[in-house]
Amino acid sequence: MHYLFKIIDFFYQKKKYSVLKKRIPENIDILIDVGAHHGDTISEFLKIFQIKKIYAFEPSKRNFKELKKKTEKIEKQNSVKIKIYPYGLGEKNDVMNLQK
Repeated sequence: MHYLFKIIDFFYQKKKYSVLKKRIPENIDILIDVGAHHGDTISEFLKIFQIKKIYAFEPSKRNFKELKKKTEKIEKQNSVKIKIYPYGLGEKNDVMNLQK
């Protein structure tokens, strides 16, 4: 069953990126990733777009640690500058505690 989900996910991702490629220019000056988690979206976008700078936000301390490790590797492998911030973004200008 797990293998079936991987196949479905592969085709879903392929369709999603095909739509993005049609609507977004190939060269991107700045990408902002809100809720960057471990940086998977950053990796995927770098496969299909040329991006100069990335600003990534991840409020979870645990996820931020993983994001930092991954973005360091990504920067070494690609000619992209990535700045990461341990903050969440929302409608209110407020300080909140995240439990994880």
